[in-house]
Amino acid sequence: MAQYLTSRLLTWLRWFLALVVVPFLMFLRFVRPYYVIQVMLTNHQFFGHLALEPEKYLVAQNMRLAMQEVEFNGDKHWSNLVAGPLGSSGNKVLTLWNFGDLDAIPNKQLFVMWKRLLRVVPSFVAGTLIRAKRIAPMLNVSEYRYSS
Repeated sequence: MAQYLTSRLLTWLRWFLALVVVPFLMFLRFVRPYYVIQVMLTNHQFFGHLALEPEKYLVAQNMRLAMQEVEFNGDKHWSNLVAGPLGSSGNKVLTLWNFGDLDAIPNKQLFVMWKRLLRVVPSFVAGTLIRAKRIAPMLNVSEYRYSS
């Protein structure tokens, strides 16, 4: 019973925090032509994704390209390939990376090296921004999930 109450309280606390962030993000909405917040969610638990996804972002940023993933619409078969989410790597984008729990990262040294080049935020910050976006969809927060 106590664990259920703690879990329930934590859920309510997360949503309350997201509601508190909404006014701040509403302010940022007015400066949207200048900045957009993009939360990058990765498949960091696999070494290849931990190495590839930040590298793809940095290459797109260096070449000033938009990022787009390839995903499957249904079964993983070539006939089901579709274009995935469109991300941005421009100068007007504040990109925040979330690599999840440190215990799930397969290569700690690579993670330390990525932290030198990327803005890495804890999971609760990324989660709060994403929940705030779901509460108020007009906010200038976008969620970019790399395909698996």
